[in-house]
Amino acid sequence: MAKNDASAKTSTKKKTAEDKAERKAVTRAVIAEAERAAAEDDRLEKAARKAKEKAKAAKAATKAEERAKAEKAERKAKEKAKAAKAEKKAEERAKAEKAEKKAKERAKAEKAEKKAKQRAKAEKAERKAREKAERARAEKAAREEAAAVARAAAERARRLAVTEAAVESLAEATAPTGPVPNATWTVARLRSFARSRGFTSLSRKRKQELLDLFPEAPRDV
Repeated sequence: MAKNDASAKTSTKKKTAEDKAERKAVTRAVIAEAERAAAEDDRLEKAARKAKEKAKAAKAATKAEERAKAEKAERKAKEKAKAAKAEKKAEERAKAEKAEKKAKERAKAEKAEKKAKQRAKAEKAERKAREKAERARAEKAAREEAAAVARAAAERARRLAVTEAAVESLAEATAPTGPVPNATWTVARLRSFARSRGFTSLSRKRKQELLDLFPEAPRDV
């Protein structure tokens, strides 16, 4: 019985040792599992933090890209607006220059027209002055010619009167003797006959004028 008790005691010790070893193994397994779980949690946390950081970086990069894109678009819009403003300014300047050029051309044309009118007016005035001077000269010449004609007519009338008076005096002083001049006589014979009767300035007288010196000469042949 003592032997059984010893065996039982030994079995109990052995079982206790096994239980203790098993508990240690379980404890170690639990600790190992806890450590593994903690390590997994650390890994997951680290991965989550890394993912979060990556997402944050990606978000920041996206935001930076969007900001850069927005700045680029804004800069492009500003450049476009500036270019449009410059183009509009250039168009306005070109329009102003065109208007100025047109105004200068119109002023030049008006000046030329005014000058042409003044020249035409001056030419008209000069032409009128020439015409007036020509009329004055023509009138003067006409007056002088009329005066000369009047003087010549008066001289002819005076000479004719003198001639008629001389003829009448001669006719009264002497009775007509000898041949009587007529239209059959030549101019030379009429001049010679007239000189013999005392007439002078006979070289330019025509035949009829010479016959007119003699009242007794027949008028018809």
